Amino acid sequence: MAGRVRSTWLVLLALYNTVEISFSRNLHAGELRHSADAFAVRIIQVAQKLDVLRGEASLSTPPPTKIWPLPLVMAAIEVRDPIYREWVLHKLEIYGGTAGQQYTLAKVFVKRLWEREEEAGRRVDCAGVIAEINDGMVL
Repeated sequence: MAGRVRSTWLVLLALYNTVEISFSRNLHAGELRHSADAFAVRIIQVAQKLDVLRGEASLSTPPPTKIWPLPLVMAAIEVRDPIYREWVLHKLEIYGGTAGQQYTLAKVFVKRLWEREEEAGRRVDCAGVIAEINDGMVL
């Protein structure tokens, strides 16, 4: 039971950091790319702690919550370090094979948003990219 409580706490912690990134991207859209990097790194650290807590099962299956792709997506689009970015992308790919299409679509979204932000040299609106993918159904 203690592991389940800790797992729930870690998911909530990741969601808090997801909200911080979302607020940063929506309220300060003109800021530089990756300006909420610290929150993204925290999400990745939480995801790694969840992997350790859940053991072997975590290598191919996400935590048992429908919202889990969202923290990974927000971390991937906001983190500055390319190694962290690729780690999250790899997680989305692995989870897509076992947990469903939302992870596959999330990976497509992340890659497309990276391309758009690279071209623009700044943050771009997520809604425009989401609308292009699967009729707006990404997460």
